[in-house]
Amino acid sequence: GPFGNDIVADPSRPGTWYLAANGVLKTRDGGRTWDNASQGFRSIEFVRTLAVAPSSADTLYAIGWDTFPICNSSDCPDLMIFRSVDGGAQWHGARVPDLDQGYLLSALAVDAVNPSIVYAGGPHVFKSTDGGVSWSRTAGSLRGGIESLAADPFTSGTLYAAVYVPRGRRVYKSTDGGATWKPASGGLSLDVWVGQVVADPRTPGTLYAATGRGVYVTKNGGALWTPMNEGWSEASVWSLALDPLRPGVLYAGRADGLFEYSGSPAAPR
Repeated sequence: GPFGNDIVADPSRPGTWYLAANGVLKTRDGGRTWDNASQGFRSIEFVRTLAVAPSSADTLYAIGWDTFPICNSSDCPDLMIFRSVDGGAQWHGARVPDLDQGYLLSALAVDAVNPSIVYAGGPHVFKSTDGGVSWSRTAGSLRGGIESLAADPFTSGTLYAAVYVPRGRRVYKSTDGGATWKPASGGLSLDVWVGQVVADPRTPGTLYAATGRGVYVTKNGGALWTPMNEGWSEASVWSLALDPLRPGVLYAGRADGLFEYSGSPAAPR
């Protein structure tokens, strides 16, 4: 099968998921069968990440390159950000200006209320208010590469960023659409790197983080993070996903397999 880079769930339709690979694939039956959902990508060969708008399940965004994202001495891949408003049936793309190292752009988040407001992260945070047609760099002064972006699913203009800094990866929070950022890493020691942050779509203020020491959770918007690693080793977690139809169920991807958490971690699936 294809190499999978990212997977996101349709929050309103049971069993519907999207997979970023060489294009986009879509399943409506929980993964038993997959259909190509890449119409409009043209020459794009590699889709890095996907995001579904919380307020409009048929609105999706994707980051794609025309070649596998490795720079050589002469040039880097051509980067595009794509939008679909019909559940992946058709995509339309736009370039992000002022981004020399496009292969580093690898994070997406969509505003909780307005599906036309989308953020993209890489060496900086970029913002579009017209569905990805035009982009501008936010005024925020985050230092370091953006590893992950997560929009608060309840409050417009609030988002979280996992940021690579020299002594690790930290979490920051913005409540003004990316204009300003404040630390939101309470309880995370400097030697705990954070690779991905995901927001709970059912519980305000609750987010989960994939870290180098397992999974952490905050229930107060990043003021305090606590580990939730009882029953398994504190190994690096590379990816996290929440089950949109089963409250409290998480999936965690590690080097030794895929784990399901529902009160206590289960065996690898």
